[in-house]
Amino acid sequence: MRSMLVRVVVIISANIEWRAIRSFFPTVEPQWSPLGQWFVVEFELGQRREPVIFFHGGWGKIAAAASTQYVLDHWSPQLLVNLGTCGGFQGKIEKGEIILVERTLVYDIIEQMVDPQEAIAHYTTEIDLAWLGEDTPQAVRRTLIVSGDRDLMMEDIPRLAAEYGAVAGDWNPAQSPG
Repeated sequence: MRSMLVRVVVIISANIEWRAIRSFFPTVEPQWSPLGQWFVVEFELGQRREPVIFFHGGWGKIAAAASTQYVLDHWSPQLLVNLGTCGGFQGKIEKGEIILVERTLVYDIIEQMVDPQEAIAHYTTEIDLAWLGEDTPQAVRRTLIVSGDRDLMMEDIPRLAAEYGAVAGDWNPAQSPG
């Protein structure tokens, strides 16, 4: 696997998202790793062809962390894309609107020894996307997303929208097999 020069890897977690990606490339035969399936597709970029690996890492924080480390160890990509879906908050975002996440905030930390907001701030991740510029190929909304290790409860949404300005949430809903 290391012999292949790959600059871009796309990680997909949820099974339903993996099936959707696979539907775009039905003739490409996936390979297996200890952490999930993967396949390579070559894309035309100007005068050259660029191989891109699509890797199904599995859902949940542990599987996501393990599969990300596997990808980094095996291919050392220059760009790692985590492709996924999230749920928009009604009245805060339009259906089908694309979010470019600049900041991820873990909202479901229960901290009883120090200030809970300090713990949330510690696990908030910001990514500098200045290198992308402002001119994106499609319209995107640059914003934060709230993420948790449990299902997002409907009663949490008003607080998350008011307290953090969240317009969408990522969570780990039950997954169907396969």
